[in-house]
Amino acid sequence: MRATKPLVYRTDFCFECHVKKCYAKFNPHETIASDKISEKEKLKACAYCHGVGAKEDAYLACIGCHTKTPHAGAIEHLKAKVNEVEKVTKGKKEVVNISSMEKVKPKLKLEELKKRKPKIYLVKGRIECITCHNPHPQIAMKAEPLLEKVAIVAKNDFEFKLKKLNQDARRFKFNDKGVSLMSEDLRNGKLCRVCHPIKSLR
Repeated sequence: MRATKPLVYRTDFCFECHVKKCYAKFNPHETIASDKISEKEKLKACAYCHGVGAKEDAYLACIGCHTKTPHAGAIEHLKAKVNEVEKVTKGKKEVVNISSMEKVKPKLKLEELKKRKPKIYLVKGRIECITCHNPHPQIAMKAEPLLEKVAIVAKNDFEFKLKKLNQDARRFKFNDKGVSLMSEDLRNGKLCRVCHPIKSLR
């Protein structure tokens, strides 16, 4: 390869001529959180997730970009039957059942978003990505990194569940660095306890 500098990634050669920024993935979360972008541009970012596809199937709004972020609980939750979900969520005031992404009523203004209380959304009685993950940075929760001892236990549990699901654990990267954009605080199992009794989590 005729390059002017060492090539670490294959695409480094491409960017000898092409402008890297032009090929970067669009991140609607960063866009709606920015204070340097006009409201008109932010509205375009809202449409990116709350568009036609999202109205038909909330899952499609997330999986279009997040193709490589699986976790051990995903299959168990996303494939849960409506009647099973109803059993654990019945009477929970934090849980809201919607029929489409439109029903979430997205808001741009921070003051309006901050007035909202955390909600756990079901879509047509099913658990979707937005049940546990809040895509709006202004009011989303952050999960802190796991302590070293806790991370070892969590990783073993993660690998055990993957094997149980007949998945090769080497295909997945375990994350103990914490994540943002959660619907509720993960500390002390607060998010899980919205639906599951504490005894069932032991």
